[in-house]
Amino acid sequence: MEISPLSILRLAAPGAPKLREIAAQIGCSHNAVHLFEVGRTSLSSARLKAYAKAVGARASDVRRRFLLASLSYHESKVRELRAELKARGVSVGRGRTAALSG
Repeated sequence: MEISPLSILRLAAPGAPKLREIAAQIGCSHNAVHLFEVGRTSLSSARLKAYAKAVGARASDVRRRFLLASLSYHESKVRELRAELKARGVSVGRGRTAALSG
């Protein structure tokens, strides 16, 4: 189970609502809520506000936590891609890869 800044917020809410409970309240799938919590996809503004209400938080706090989760997810993907390129013998710099520089 992946713990993100948003899932911590949900689990700390009264009754520690499950993904399916939040999903039912905000009108989307539990998978969409999971992907939102781990920063892989965003929710509409209305659903984000509904999520915030469901977990007893301010929408601004939910947005901030989503951005943290999203940043963490994308940083991990960059690390994975750098490792894959390195394993293939591609020189990886701080910006673009040497193979892509032109």
